[in-house]
Amino acid sequence: MIRTIAILFVGIVSISFAAIFIRFCDDVPAIMIATYRMCVASIILLVFSWIKGISFRTVCRRDLLLSLAGGVFLGLHFIFWTTSLKYTSVASSVVIVTTNPIFCGHLLLMT
Repeated sequence: MIRTIAILFVGIVSISFAAIFIRFCDDVPAIMIATYRMCVASIILLVFSWIKGISFRTVCRRDLLLSLAGGVFLGLHFIFWTTSLKYTSVASSVVIVTTNPIFCGHLLLMT
């Protein structure tokens, strides 16, 4: 239980400070920051999956393609969000990004 809370705490703090750290990198292009974030996260996830003994050979082709599409859209999200931090304040950018589920939920309720 304590381990789970500690992991959640580290994750929340990391996500909370991400926009501020990105804003400090004025001389680095936004696409490079997004690429670094995705690569570091991918390496961490691959290491944990290797430690747990998860094999990707058992994943069917459909699930692999859906995961690849999801990864592309997540990468685009990070590129656009990191770029938005170059043009607006951290507060405005974070508010727009974090209210996204509200807009998606509203659209789902309208259909």
